Amino acid sequence: MAALESISPPGSPGTDVTAPDPESAQNFKTIASALEQQIILYNDACAQRRAHPQNADSQSEVDIAAKNVASTLREASNLHPNPATGAAWRKMADDFVNSTTEKREDTLKQVGNGLLKIVLAPLALAGVGIYAAGEIVTGAGVAVGSILTGAGAVLKGIGKFGKEALLDLVFATLFRFQFLALNYISSERTDVKSPSHVELKIDLMAVTSARPTHLPQTMPDIPYEIWVQITQYLSPEEVKRLYPVNRSLFNIAMDERYKRGFVGVLSSADTHRSLIRLLDPSVAARVRTFTLKPADLCRMLAEFKPVKYERMVSYMYAGLRKSIARSNDTGTPLPAGGHGHNSQGQGRKIRVEHALPADKAKKHLKKIMHAMTGLTTLVVEILTSQEHRAFQGISISDSSALLQPGWHTFGSNLKSLDLRVPLEDMARVLPTTQRGASETLPSLETLAMHVRHAVYTTSDSDILLNIVLPFLQAQKHSLRSLTLDVGPQVDISLFLLSMENFPLMASFHIKQFFSRDGQGNLKGLYRLLQTQQEHLTDLSIDLVPHSGNLPPVNQFFSQKCFAVSLPNLNRLTINLHQFPSTYKAGLIRYVYSFAESLTYLSVDLDQQYCTSEDVQTLTKPFKEHRGLRELRLSVLEFGPSLLNTLAQNLPRLGTLHLSFRYLQPDGYISRQSLDPLFRHEIARYDYSNWHLQVLSVKPGLHQINSVRQKCKAGLVAALPSVYSFCGLGREEYVMTTHFI
Repeated sequence: MAALESISPPGSPGTDVTAPDPESAQNFKTIASALEQQIILYNDACAQRRAHPQNADSQSEVDIAAKNVASTLREASNLHPNPATGAAWRKMADDFVNSTTEKREDTLKQVGNGLLKIVLAPLALAGVGIYAAGEIVTGAGVAVGSILTGAGAVLKGIGKFGKEALLDLVFATLFRFQFLALNYISSERTDVKSPSHVELKIDLMAVTSARPTHLPQTMPDIPYEIWVQITQYLSPEEVKRLYPVNRSLFNIAMDERYKRGFVGVLSSADTHRSLIRLLDPSVAARVRTFTLKPADLCRMLAEFKPVKYERMVSYMYAGLRKSIARSNDTGTPLPAGGHGHNSQGQGRKIRVEHALPADKAKKHLKKIMHAMTGLTTLVVEILTSQEHRAFQGISISDSSALLQPGWHTFGSNLKSLDLRVPLEDMARVLPTTQRGASETLPSLETLAMHVRHAVYTTSDSDILLNIVLPFLQAQKHSLRSLTLDVGPQVDISLFLLSMENFPLMASFHIKQFFSRDGQGNLKGLYRLLQTQQEHLTDLSIDLVPHSGNLPPVNQFFSQKCFAVSLPNLNRLTINLHQFPSTYKAGLIRYVYSFAESLTYLSVDLDQQYCTSEDVQTLTKPFKEHRGLRELRLSVLEFGPSLLNTLAQNLPRLGTLHLSFRYLQPDGYISRQSLDPLFRHEIARYDYSNWHLQVLSVKPGLHQINSVRQKCKAGLVAALPSVYSFCGLGREEYVMTTHFI
């Protein structure tokens, strides 16, 4: 309790709060999280009622959500660490259901100010010192990240007590950390191998006795930018729950909540939510990434009927829709036509009972396009032939009206554009001026395009040269990254040959099909690499054979595109799908030419795994230059000898991603104990001078969980500098039962 008092300022409300035991803290954390979810559902129900005031079901949904909030709030009041606050919450819960809307909103604001993510007391009691590992010499700031992560966890503390404790924690630790960091940097230490080699002890008992007087004294005094930095160390879900704390965090939480918009299948819950909520211009202005899948809307517009008949049909079959929704909850499939997806296309398919009519959805979308003033990333998807036919099924003016209003609103701010549309639809999607010329997007830095047919009889050259190329050339003064996903039967060579120099383009990614009869289609790649050779720092070449008839390896790699000098190339990705294993030798020779400059290398030969000899040959040239920092590779055998080869040839390697087929050595020392040979063999090697920090291997090291855990324990013990294994911490990686 002394540690708790040392963090709390004298006279601070809440100093009489007894520190809850860990079990009680965990229980309250769980019920607090559930309460926050119920509040979100209640707000969603209220939004639905405001959008559909004539719908009787919407009011009943609000009432049900209010009862759920009251019930959860009552449970939370019984577990609250402050008895006085718990009693106040209990009274609020009793009155919540029968209160007016305004009274409910006031109640939720009061409750929101008292919700906490984790109980403050255990954190304070554990605050004898924060041990923050930080790779200060590189400015990575991991130590600051650890401090701010703790600060962010306290952010939703118990009322004013939690806020005051947060101020002391942030101000004092950062104030102390400033001198520690300056002293550390001034010592000019250069022997830091990983965050685990540096330990900075920040004693809260020593630094919280007096808050620096020159620092801000209240939460509103903290600059908005500081709050942004703090919230970067929280998960998105935690950031979304910060809205009740103060105005700055409200804006940050709302920006996180509405940073993505999605319009696809009209019956999709995500589409419905976007079309309703983004009508508010203040909400639409927060959207940074917007994904538009117009096929379903276009199909509905083509089948449009007068609104009165839609309402009549909706009324007549309301009961049927409810029964369908109920049957879907029990696992019975929905009838064809309702195929809504969430924005990521994964997880359970959530549908709304009353989707917006097509004409109304179109009007909403047009208003939203006009209001998304802060949009920086736009994704347009028309992936299948059916979607293409639906998009072409409406008039040009109707299809253009879906996107053209947006180009005038967010065109000047747009930084990234991803066009996953067939060539036939490019003319309707790309922005044009009133005179029909290609419009310049002055801030566009990243452009990705699918160069594919929807109909095989389409003349791809005409579209590429007359529609796509003028648009691309209009962005030549701002474009920094270009990605082309070229489909089969599309000849991209003439398009690439016609491209001018892009003075800022540093990244180029291309995926295209290759055949012996079409060797000339790499002439365009040669022309582009030659034109951009002084600018390119990132190159990705992904080749897929269009037929099994491929040229000999020497003839293939003797083409001019593989002889272009790229003196500033830092990142190289080479993917050769379904090519013979004999191509490995030519590929390794090609990689040699960039050994001096590369910091990132990814090699994928599909199912052609690299042997130990291949790895030795591939990595040996990098031993002299020591510039490679990240490697992605598929190997035949993963074991201690392979890691030793990499440690000897790539001593400065920081990140390693390996896909393997066999674990070596395989087997057990004793069948009775199932003690794997791998664990004992890897312990014989010394990797202490290796700078590796991040390691990812797949698949799992063994099928049997107990054996796999022993293999992982041996791997972790042998690599002391690695702090991340397959995205997990050292202890978490060993203990997890997942097949990694």
